[in-house]
Amino acid sequence: MIRLILGAFLLLPGVVLVLLGLFWQPFPPELLVAEPFLSPCFSHPMGTDWFGRDLLSRVMVGGRASFAVSLLSVGAPEALSVSFRVF
Repeated sequence: MIRLILGAFLLLPGVVLVLLGLFWQPFPPELLVAEPFLSPCFSHPMGTDWFGRDLLSRVMVGGRASFAVSLLSVGAPEALSVSFRVF
């Protein structure tokens, strides 16, 4: 039971961030919005990268692909094993 709670605690912020990114992003992820290598501040909570792109926006968008691949890589074998009754 403690593993379930710990896993949910660790996974929940990432899921919330990705779901929030579906509807709202502080800046377009490909837009050069500021100076390169800005440290975290109020307008850029995770700072900027070497091109001046907002890292929070890029994590929100990039997380979609990561979660999709992880769900498919776990879900497809699970569906096959259930359909063949292999546990």
